[in-house]
Amino acid sequence: YVAVRSISTEKDLREVFADYNDRPESAEQTGDLWKNNPSANFWPIRGGWSTPYTIVNNANMILDALNNIELPQASENKIEAEAKCLRAFAYFQLVQLYGDLPLRVEPVRSLDETRKEKSSQEDVYNLIINDLAFAETNLPEVAQDQGRLYKFAAKALLAKVYLATAGFPMSNTANYALARDKALEVINSNFELMDDYSQVFHNSDY
Repeated sequence: YVAVRSISTEKDLREVFADYNDRPESAEQTGDLWKNNPSANFWPIRGGWSTPYTIVNNANMILDALNNIELPQASENKIEAEAKCLRAFAYFQLVQLYGDLPLRVEPVRSLDETRKEKSSQEDVYNLIINDLAFAETNLPEVAQDQGRLYKFAAKALLAKVYLATAGFPMSNTANYALARDKALEVINSNFELMDDYSQVFHNSDY
C-alpha cells in the first residue's frame, strides 16, 4: 500500500498538461512537452512508469511468498485478493499510458530479470480483469481498516476497466454492458456519498 501513496501516473501528468497550457518558461520542465519530445527521465514520465511497476513487483513478491507459507484458506485468499487488486490497479494505470507492456507475474530480484519483451494490451487487460475478478470474490464486504481494499473498491475498478476496454483501442463493445452492470452493483450497494465533498480529504487518520 505504501507505493500507492506515491503513484504519480495521474496527478503528475495532469499537472504537466496543465502547465503545458501556459508558457513553457513559466513552469517546471515543460519545454520538452512543447517540443513533443519528453525524455524517459522527465519526472512525470519516469514516475508514471516506475511507481506502478513497484506496486506490481511488491504484489508479485507477496503472491510468490504465499506459495511457501501455510495460512488458513480464508486469510490466504484475502491477502491474495488485496495483492491482485493492487497489481490490477497498477497495470491499469500503465496500459492506458503506454499500451503494450512487459507483463510480469513473478517478482524481479535481479537486474537481468528486468529485461523482458512486451506483451499485448489484450494480454495486459486479461490479467487485470482476472485479478479483479478474484479480488471481487475474495475481498471482504467492509474494509478491515480505513484505506484498505474491499469488495466494492474492486467492483468499481472493474467497471472502469470494462469501460476502458469497450472503447479504443480494444473495442470490446460488449464490455459497455458489463461496465454498466458492475457500476450499478456499486451504486445499489450500501455505499454512501458524503454531502460535503471537501470532507473526503479530512476523513483520514494519516
